[in-house]
Amino acid sequence: MAIVHPFPAARRVRLIKNTAAAMADAGDRGEKIIAATLQQQADAMARKGIKPDVVRAEIFSLELAIRAHLRNWNLRSGGAA
Repeated sequence: MAIVHPFPAARRVRLIKNTAAAMADAGDRGEKIIAATLQQQADAMARKGIKPDVVRAEIFSLELAIRAHLRNWNLRSGGAA
């Protein structure tokens, strides 16, 4: 049996960095950006037939990674998190 990785590592890193950067630039709209990104990813996984429990786990993991990257970026740049 093959293991399906909904987020290949290379794409995931780029997605995390791009989403965190967009959130940082968006100010008050940052939460809408992350919500839209997570929904797009969940929809794409569902269309591929990935089981709902796997989708939920992957989306949760993705959200944590984006928020961690944003927090770390804010700390490095001296911004407020």
